[in-house]
Amino acid sequence: MEQTTHTNLRTVTLACFIAVLLMAGVMIPTQQAAAQTAPITEVQRAAMLEQINQLMVLIAQLLVQLENIKEVEAKERMSVASINNMSPVSDDDHHRGAELQDAKVIIVEYCDLSGPFCAHFHETMKKIISTNDDVTWVYRHFPLVALHPNSPIVAAAAECVAALKGNEAFWTFIDGYIDGNKSLADLAKLAGVNKTNYDNCMSSDMAKSAVSEDSENAIATGGQGTPWSIMVGPTGKLSPINGAQPQSALQKMIDLARIKD
Repeated sequence: MEQTTHTNLRTVTLACFIAVLLMAGVMIPTQQAAAQTAPITEVQRAAMLEQINQLMVLIAQLLVQLENIKEVEAKERMSVASINNMSPVSDDDHHRGAELQDAKVIIVEYCDLSGPFCAHFHETMKKIISTNDDVTWVYRHFPLVALHPNSPIVAAAAECVAALKGNEAFWTFIDGYIDGNKSLADLAKLAGVNKTNYDNCMSSDMAKSAVSEDSENAIATGGQGTPWSIMVGPTGKLSPINGAQPQSALQKMIDLARIKD
């Protein structure tokens, strides 16, 4: 993206320079013609003025494009600076797919379990890890309370399941939540969690704190909506993934990271 922006910037700058040269090429003959004894006809004058006007419009359009490209470039710099705030991936993270120590590519997803786009991306990520044995999927919470008021409770329930029964139970719980209409307590039971322990956990601040920590980190990395993901390449390079990208687009990003990172 950054390389493309720089290329466009050079192209537009060059186009502006050429437009100025073209304008000079129109105006100089006009001035020379005015110095001659033979007067310029009205038709000739109108044609020259029309050419100058067209070039001025072209330059104005190119300058607008130049400003737009500069704005995009500035946003890209801000995005890169933001994603560097991502908390390091560790064994404490909920992960799926390749073991962390074996992964060439890690996709850290910040998501709202109650969001429809997250549900769609969830299925995409399941396909990605099933067809790429060197990719690890890390899940972090990013409940959007304004859109889904119940989402922090769902996230806390998932955290309680993970705390009480481990990583596999966590994934069983969120798979079940996305796939069906069972209650949180029923999903916890299906994941193998004791009801009393689950209720005690939900009454404590432990799970809520974990969800808040994930959410704060999502915002710190530049997340504004869900799903918001960050890809960690083989050398540790971070790349943003906006929205529920389709499997084909995500696969291209992974393949490119393997080659270039």
